[in-house]
Amino acid sequence: WDYVNIIDAEARSGKFCLKMTPIDFVPSASIDSKGITANRCRRLVEGLVPGRQYRLSGWVKLEKAGDGAAPVAILKAMGYSSLGYVSQKELLYGYSEGKYVFLDIAFVPENPWVVISLEHNGKGNAYWDDISLVLDN
Repeated sequence: WDYVNIIDAEARSGKFCLKMTPIDFVPSASIDSKGITANRCRRLVEGLVPGRQYRLSGWVKLEKAGDGAAPVAILKAMGYSSLGYVSQKELLYGYSEGKYVFLDIAFVPENPWVVISLEHNGKGNAYWDDISLVLDN
């Protein structure tokens, strides 16, 4: 959690949002115990009905940091299939440029659970808000 925090500023709605900050990991010749190259926030959600379609959605805002490196964010649904399928949507900085953008993905689980993952490449800042998982009618 060095680079992921709940903050009370920059929210799209409500008071709080999740902020992922730049990672200052610098690889060295020796093995580093942290080994951090990206930010991830994952949550197991149980109680899904196999065979029904679900929609995972959320809003994300990307901002460049001082070094100018372009941030990337990925919304993922994982583990819902015995074949290891992953549903994901990627947001590149050029589509956000400091404004919230809506991302959504649909999937049909074979398992009664899913792991939702909010991911960030560790460049600049990513703000996540209003994450939702609903049964898609």
